[in-house]
Amino acid sequence: MGLSVRLDTPLPAFALRIDERVDHGVVAVVGPSGAGKSSVLEMIAGLRRAASGAVVNDGEAWLDTDRGINRPPQTRRVGYLFQDLALFPHLSALENVAWGVPGSRRQRRARAMELLERFGTGALSARRADRLSGGERRRVALARALGRDPQVLLLDEPLGGLDAASRRTAIDELGTAVDAVSGPTLLVTHDFADAVDLADEVAVMEQGRIVQRGTPYELGASPASRFVASLVGANTVTGHAARRPDGLTAVRLSSGTELVSADPGAGEVVASIFPADIALAREGPGGSALNAVAATVTGVATLGPRTRVGLRVPEALIAEITTVSARRLDLRVGGPVTAVWKATATVLVAAG
Repeated sequence: MGLSVRLDTPLPAFALRIDERVDHGVVAVVGPSGAGKSSVLEMIAGLRRAASGAVVNDGEAWLDTDRGINRPPQTRRVGYLFQDLALFPHLSALENVAWGVPGSRRQRRARAMELLERFGTGALSARRADRLSGGERRRVALARALGRDPQVLLLDEPLGGLDAASRRTAIDELGTAVDAVSGPTLLVTHDFADAVDLADEVAVMEQGRIVQRGTPYELGASPASRFVASLVGANTVTGHAARRPDGLTAVRLSSGTELVSADPGAGEVVASIFPADIALAREGPGGSALNAVAATVTGVATLGPRTRVGLRVPEALIAEITTVSARRLDLRVGGPVTAVWKATATVLVAAG
């Protein structure tokens, strides 16, 4: 039956108001810091009281303010990976995991060792938490989150602060944790890339409200607002749209630069273009692309096989091309280049 979450409660800067359902799989709540994301997890787990609302899992009410129900955290079948991991530093890895496991001391220790082995940390069972590496602490914290055979898994910024190699390992470990839980997983992050790597569905949160929900592809292909477009990593520029005789839409930017979109639009709009959809050329290219804009290179950052290129058209854009192509073009800051993309890659969303 899934997890149903309805919350209406004041936060310092705004009111948190959501009414969402998570039936299965992994749903990521994505938004900037301070949007209320972690507060949602805390209220689901019972670590923070909601002024009004209900949290119901598989027909069982964990919270229902109308009926006076507010079950304590230890009675909610929730596994929680805290952003700071929240291990007890003076306890061993085994003791940290066993702490929340039900049963006799022998049963708790056996279950804790089983979970540590699942995450490849059995050999560290006797080591104190404050003597573990960052990756080891994360694996122990994941093992602890599964100690009570949770029906719901909550992950707070599970990939925060990791380098590329550690991130790949962490994704695999999180997959192990998700597979061990019978019910849904809800994670919060400020990074849309985390959602792409981990989630089946994304809910975008802005100031305590879910403003759009869908698969990562759906949000990227059809963002509901400039905020969503920026969050998913797209370039956004504002202009005035008018229909062309050929049925396409022309978008004139304040600088006078004109873009072409296959989306309908009129009046003030925001044009959204993904960096990976922009190709670069030394001269005006041929082909079917209808957008070919003269630009100046403002920055070049190589990220392994990919290179991100800052552009001024004069509006600021970012293109993402292969490093091979960047080297072939011999891109230099201050140098001229032509930015090229198709009309179908210019997605129009409402301004504001």
